[in-house]
Amino acid sequence: MELSGLPALIAIFLTIATPVVLIALVVSHTSRLVHRQRQRLDTTIVAEYDAPAGLTPAEVGYLFDSRFGRQEMVATLLDLEQKGMVRISHGQFDGLNIQRVDTKPLDSLKPHERYLLGHVETNTTLAAMSFGVLAGFRSTVRRSLADQGLIKQGTEVLNYYLRRLLITFLILTVPIMTWLVVISGHKPDDLLTLFVIFLFFVAPVFLILTIVVGGLYNRIVGQPGIWTAQLKQLFPEIQGYRDYIEQVELDELQFDSADLKQQSKNKALPYAVALGLNTEWRQRFDHP
Repeated sequence: MELSGLPALIAIFLTIATPVVLIALVVSHTSRLVHRQRQRLDTTIVAEYDAPAGLTPAEVGYLFDSRFGRQEMVATLLDLEQKGMVRISHGQFDGLNIQRVDTKPLDSLKPHERYLLGHVETNTTLAAMSFGVLAGFRSTVRRSLADQGLIKQGTEVLNYYLRRLLITFLILTVPIMTWLVVISGHKPDDLLTLFVIFLFFVAPVFLILTIVVGGLYNRIVGQPGIWTAQLKQLFPEIQGYRDYIEQVELDELQFDSADLKQQSKNKALPYAVALGLNTEWRQRFDHP
């Protein structure tokens, strides 16, 4: 069966994209492991028994792996529950239910905590909040960290993304264009034709592929490129606090949550969730 027109273009794109995406997945996971190992080798872990620098669970979770997911939002809700501002229950069909139960002054909360609390209606579900609130919550957390000087902001972040996009685009396109130039025999007419084909057909396809690969890499590895020198100095304390929770508090946290206690008195629970440690709460919001 011969393909032509749009089906042919789609088939060509999938033929190119499939191995590229598979290679990107392998490279991303390898890069994450290497980055984590290098962090441990290059820093002296500082034992911490409380969250460093007064950071909230969402801030600690994001800074630890430079990635942001629903676990940071759940951790913040658990922290707000411990502060007596919301109540969390586990619904039979619709996952976690969140209810606002108090109108205490919000001066002690950070902007991202106030943002999330402001989107808790009289009674809402985690699924509903994840759909409409997570993106805004993520932006507010990042803005808070940027204001504290822990991650870059503004043009610095934009330049970082553009550089990474350009490098990925060149890695994908230069080998193919080099091969096409070689087979063309360096004839001026053929080179001009290749340039036109590249500009109008190859470049747009590979730009889309670059964005897909960049998104995969960002999801797996995170964004350590937007760290500041201040965060690099603070990171050993964040790692030390995570190690403390994992080695000292985790067994008790698992017992508390497995016993379906809706309000743990252990202040480490929200941080354990944000850091991705194995508590029963993770199963609840991963599989509502």
